[in-house]
Amino acid sequence: MMMRTGTSMLDLVETVLSRYGMQFLRYDGKMRSEARDATLIAFRKTGGPRVILISIKCGGVGLNLTIANRVIKYVLPFLSPRDMLTLNAPFFVF
Repeated sequence: MMMRTGTSMLDLVETVLSRYGMQFLRYDGKMRSEARDATLIAFRKTGGPRVILISIKCGGVGLNLTIANRVIKYVLPFLSPRDMLTLNAPFFVF
């Protein structure tokens, strides 16, 4: 799972993954809610894509992906405290 505040870096990562033939999913605010739901179902499915690219503004609040075992955070030094909390949420134990 890769989390990023904006979608431009996700676009670049998507290009690289496609070039290497890796299956991936994308979850961002440009998608309709039905498409986001379908993306999450596909990610949880056994044998489905193992990479999901997520924009923080869309997936940073209320998204529970316990199936993800690795998180790559692309952090910039000028993030707001809310964005930093969202980025670190996968590592908090509630």
